[in-house]
Amino acid sequence: MPLPTARRSALAAVLAPLACLALLAAVGGGAPARAQEEVLPIAAYRMVDQWPEREAAAAGLFQSPVDLDVAPDGMVLVADRGIGGVHRLLPSGAFTTPFGTTGGFPAQLGQVGAITVGPSMAGGPADRVFVVDPAVDRIVAYDLSGAYAAHWSGLPVQSLVAHGGRVFVLDREASAVRALDAATGAEVFRFGERGTDDGQFASFSDIDVTQDGTVLAVADLGGLRVQLWDLATADAVAGGAPPAKLRTVYNLTEARFNKTDMVCRAPRVNALGDDRVFVGQGEQACLVEGKEVTAAIASTANKGTVCRATVRLPRLRPNGAQYFALATADPNAGACGEKRTDLETSTVIARYNDEALKAVRTVWTAADNDTVESRLFNPLALTMPADDMVFVRDSSPFLRFYGTDGALQAATTRDTSGSDQGTEAEVTRVGLAIGSEVAGEIYANYTKTRRSGETFTAETGIGRFKPATVRTQQGEERIIEPIWTKPLASSGRMQRSVFSMAYNPVSAELLVMRSDNVDAQRTINMVMYRYTRDGVQIDPVWDLPDDGQTNPYIDLAVGPDGRVYLLDDLADTVLVLEADGTASATVEVAGDSRSVAGGPADAAGSVFTLREYGSIERYADDGRVTARLDGRAVAFSDPTAIADLVVDSMGRVFVADAQASLISVFEATTDPSIIPVPDDGACSFVGAKSAAPGRVQLGQAVTVTLEVAGKCGIDEEPTDIVFVVPYLAQLQQGRDRSGATINAMLGLARRLKFDRHRVGIVSYYQTHKVELPLTSDLATYTDAVRNMTRMDPPNQEIKPRLRDAMEAAGGLFESPATRRQVMVLLNAAYCDPNNQRRPVDCTGYPLADDVAAAIRGQGIRIVAMQSQSAANLASSDEDVVNGFEDAHRRIVAYHLPDVLARDLALVDELPANMALVPGSEGGGTWAAPRLTWQRAAMGLEDRVTVSFQVRPQQAGRWPTNVTAFADLTDGWGQAQRVAFPVPHVEVIGPTPTPSATATATPTVPPTPMGPTATSTPTPVPTSKPGTVYLPFAARGLCWPKHLAMDIVLVLDASSSMEGPKLAAATEAVRAFVAVARLAPGSDRAALVTFAESAVVLQGLTGDAAALDAALARVTTSPGTRIDQGLGAALDVLAAEGRAGAHPVVVLLSDGRQDAGVEAARAAGDRARAAGVEVHTIGLGDDVDADLLRSLASVPAYYAAAPDAAGLEAVYAAIAARLTGCP
Repeated sequence: MPLPTARRSALAAVLAPLACLALLAAVGGGAPARAQEEVLPIAAYRMVDQWPEREAAAAGLFQSPVDLDVAPDGMVLVADRGIGGVHRLLPSGAFTTPFGTTGGFPAQLGQVGAITVGPSMAGGPADRVFVVDPAVDRIVAYDLSGAYAAHWSGLPVQSLVAHGGRVFVLDREASAVRALDAATGAEVFRFGERGTDDGQFASFSDIDVTQDGTVLAVADLGGLRVQLWDLATADAVAGGAPPAKLRTVYNLTEARFNKTDMVCRAPRVNALGDDRVFVGQGEQACLVEGKEVTAAIASTANKGTVCRATVRLPRLRPNGAQYFALATADPNAGACGEKRTDLETSTVIARYNDEALKAVRTVWTAADNDTVESRLFNPLALTMPADDMVFVRDSSPFLRFYGTDGALQAATTRDTSGSDQGTEAEVTRVGLAIGSEVAGEIYANYTKTRRSGETFTAETGIGRFKPATVRTQQGEERIIEPIWTKPLASSGRMQRSVFSMAYNPVSAELLVMRSDNVDAQRTINMVMYRYTRDGVQIDPVWDLPDDGQTNPYIDLAVGPDGRVYLLDDLADTVLVLEADGTASATVEVAGDSRSVAGGPADAAGSVFTLREYGSIERYADDGRVTARLDGRAVAFSDPTAIADLVVDSMGRVFVADAQASLISVFEATTDPSIIPVPDDGACSFVGAKSAAPGRVQLGQAVTVTLEVAGKCGIDEEPTDIVFVVPYLAQLQQGRDRSGATINAMLGLARRLKFDRHRVGIVSYYQTHKVELPLTSDLATYTDAVRNMTRMDPPNQEIKPRLRDAMEAAGGLFESPATRRQVMVLLNAAYCDPNNQRRPVDCTGYPLADDVAAAIRGQGIRIVAMQSQSAANLASSDEDVVNGFEDAHRRIVAYHLPDVLARDLALVDELPANMALVPGSEGGGTWAAPRLTWQRAAMGLEDRVTVSFQVRPQQAGRWPTNVTAFADLTDGWGQAQRVAFPVPHVEVIGPTPTPSATATATPTVPPTPMGPTATSTPTPVPTSKPGTVYLPFAARGLCWPKHLAMDIVLVLDASSSMEGPKLAAATEAVRAFVAVARLAPGSDRAALVTFAESAVVLQGLTGDAAALDAALARVTTSPGTRIDQGLGAALDVLAAEGRAGAHPVVVLLSDGRQDAGVEAARAAGDRARAAGVEVHTIGLGDDVDADLLRSLASVPAYYAAAPDAAGLEAVYAAIAARLTGCP
């Protein structure tokens, strides 16, 4: 709907002054191609509001602790990513206000990482707390009171430890240990290089130093190795001695570290002196000294049982008998792992009496009385169900409704609703949720499980829910209850998945984007269902454009005028639909767009997208960019942490920053000091000039000030990229079992700029093939991906030869290199003996370490994507990635330029009636009539400001200069000229004012630029920044039994599973995946199916979308070979399992294995020998319960599901057992 004329005029007023900027920026140099195409000026936005207010974080309110250290006086410090700061527990046992949470840059942390305590100089009395801020790759130093002291930039650090005036850090990018001066941050020395040999480093996990500073312990290879280094003294290093000498290596894959009752892993290491170290945490902790290895950490009772599995982040300082760790106190009855859940658990800091952590001395309980209702934590999604209401979905237990001014209107719990009356129970869990037009009521995708005696039923669907309160034995409990629900039925081979939901406040309709998968030839059929507020389906269903193979839509939004916006990631377009479902526009957008919002109809366009690097662009219908803004909540936020956006009817943009836990509000502005975010590879500048005072007596001096400010966009260097990928699997009954791999390759390619980069492909298994030499043509690449070699391994004895494929891929790069060169190992089929759990796991796999080292030595970057098994082959720990965004970032290395500008020459030419005051040149050079200043370079945050004085020689109103300009070369190498406005002064004198001349014509004085703080001007928000109170709910907080799990889900895909059984099984698995902690460093899952043989549909991944896509590819065929399914699952864990991650198999079957029963039992024995936890499920009446029970790790890990309806509850029970959480 067109906006009123006044609104369009307002936008024109915004754009008009920026037209001058666009023209000035283009003078003197050629802009990049895309910048030249943007004929219309780019509008700027300013921040006008930010909420909720960041108040001081609650003392002792633990949210997501990531590290712990102890000061010499016994003060315990806990780095908590959830609150964005560091807790302090005084020796008296009192918690104080956390620090690092407020104050702005540089005192405020962007993100909290590892911490250490140590003196700022050798022998110095004052200790400092050093905190890693991974958001901007820096280390921040505070004193023990929490007062900011200093910060050092450019440090991608995994972990750190301080001693004797040095801070030792694990540099993830360099794969080296660096020693920094604790007072200045300057590097003192470094040692180490990438590799898996002793003395080299890969896959860092932790670092510590003995209290006498003589031995440094470094844990790497994902916690499977600890290397001890003798440190030279400062005098010895100054005399030329090597700073560190390898002393001892503990290979934690050796048998002595892997016994039935004891496993040692080193995600955490404590150096206790000489060769003595404490490694690990939880159930994988040991004390090691030479050949002696003893189990550490005991479950104990002190104010309730502290179970061994919950003890984490131990920090041991034996000289002061300081042995601390975080743990969970659980007062419930029962042994560890089998406890009841009647009473609440609590997070504690535990102090032990001994270095083996066997006897608890005392515990300090974290705060448990703080409300989380108003505490926004990690906001993920925004919608506007009404023009004056913003709905926020975050990572807390609540869903929140705010006014557009940030006032909290309602908070609705989403964890569970239902009742438990002994043998009768009903529980509803809400997944995807959006706000309704009534504050507090939500539309959601739900899962409902019911138990009646021994019978379980499950239901999934969509519905509308409202908040309610029930009374329990522990008091009132807030729940949700349904207003209406619509179960999603399954019949035949049809499967229905909800991808996205949106509420249209204009048409009062709930929009549900789903895929209805009908037959074996079509894996995706994207449709949009519509429902009234009362849950009545509205016809017709909208059939959305798709290719029948892939869901192209990654985001759905509704604009303030009711139009619907779909972001198509495959076509790099936004499809705009009218209220009746007809397409009104298809707008081309940037290839790295990851979220979409619809704004008011306007000539400047209504499509807003969030790009990967955090900038937000507005597009006209013809694809022209009309506005671009920096959506970060604070200038030092990680731009990739911006999660979502929404636009209101006035064109204001609301942006969720997941890292800062803030919602920022932006609006268009005419302020010329605010520079729009430039396009990729471009820089913009603005010159401001003022004269003061503006009115003087003849003979008085006037101060003239000039200022140059600018901003640069990101850019990418031309890069040659070769994907190394296993052969695609053969088609099976029309299904493409390699669909996820194909989609990953296509998805990555659509983020690449083929006019700048070239891409090639090498595929492999026992042989290899160059599928595509380097090409700069997207169509050629796409065709090669869709027609790659397909070959299933002939048998399990044939192992993939990744090393041969890498050698072939290396041959595709030109030598000598004239471009960046990157090799991407995607879904690597590899087994690294450095990571194997048993000496035989990697038998037959050709080693690729030497090939990888040679490739890295040639300057080729190796990126391992979704390839944890090949992590040690990557160029650095930073190059081991899972998601598209992280992979793209490492592949193309987009970045800002090193400087804002070089070779700046600022010139001001004075008129004849303005005399320069001698000595006021401000560092400039005077050569009448011009004053010139030179600057070699401008930093990215710099502004150049110069001042001088003139003395007017004639009464009247006069310009202070004839012309003023700055010639420079911007950060991306383009020559530019920046022109300055001409200020005027009024000169009062005894003589009459001369007649008006062309040079004396009055003009409008320019608006001087605002004050400068950084290169990205940020207006002061109307709300006062403070610390966010982040969410905590003791009833919902539960430390899992395992910090990370690798879970293989095994499904029977025999013909008997055809129809409702298979549909119910896949939905149950989806629900299981939905509650898994799929995130880097946490859980991963894989999917295996079996009939006569087994198929790995998806290797271990933390990508829920990839698992969902794999479930969509499940097909049935004759045969029931449970041994094949379990064996394939164990192979996945052996090849891809992570050190320190608990291995799990969950296997479902509905039939009997008549042949090869002993092979199945042997697979069960193999699982037990490897320490893999196996759960089995029998579906229906015709199952071999005895066999399935024998395959489970313990008989209790077998579950019977009488029918398909009970499957989801069975999987939910297994999930609860695995995590130890209800």
